[in-house]
Amino acid sequence: TSAGLTAGAVTQQSSTTVASGSVISESPAAGTSVAKGSAVNLVVSSGAPPPTPVTVPNVVGETQASATSAISAAALTVGAVTQQSSTTVASGNVISESPAAGTSVASGAAVSLVVSSGAPAPGQVAVPNVVGETEAAATSAISAAALTVGAVTQQSSTTVASGSVISQNPAAGADSASGSAVDLVVSTGGGASSGAGGGGAGGSGAFGGGGAFDFFTLSALLSSLIGGLWRARRIRNFQQCLHRIRLV
Repeated sequence: TSAGLTAGAVTQQSSTTVASGSVISESPAAGTSVAKGSAVNLVVSSGAPPPTPVTVPNVVGETQASATSAISAAALTVGAVTQQSSTTVASGNVISESPAAGTSVASGAAVSLVVSSGAPAPGQVAVPNVVGETEAAATSAISAAALTVGAVTQQSSTTVASGSVISQNPAAGADSASGSAVDLVVSTGGGASSGAGGGGAGGSGAFGGGGAFDFFTLSALLSSLIGGLWRARRIRNFQQCLHRIRLV
């Protein structure tokens, strides 16, 4: 407006080089001579465009090298790669991937892989993943893997449902001797604060013992009280007599 012109049409356009809210271009172009009061149209950046969604390729059963190439070709990256023994998947090949094949994710997202380390040694079995399972389902899976359930401890959790497994030891995928134990930590749900400890059913009375005075104790107390009152009265009478004598 200081140039004697007016703002015309303002359109939004995404840009990877111009910050959101800044002008990408103008029309007429800068330096053009126009009549006073003419309109100048602006194209303003709306920021970088959202990542293009891509589909996660299926790399299960592929070698790790082949899986890495397929993931990169899909404009994705390889995330965490963990090893796990397997009697069905050859060593070096992918057992599973996450996110699963066919899932739509943002371009550049990571795909984690579980790669086979081959069959476990004789007498060894792979520990199943039971995190997130109910205790009953976890017990079944552990037994099916020729393992046993070891120590089960309880722990409060605001993220894992009550009765489901928070963690396990050994971790999923580890090789353990057949028949060995898998310890579980099971959720008790959200932590509840413990109530303040109250008195027992026979709460303490005003005298601290909670029990009634026996007859003899009560009699002794009454006698002492009456005697004290009697002595106080006699002293008061004696003091009154002395006062009268002084007056005489």
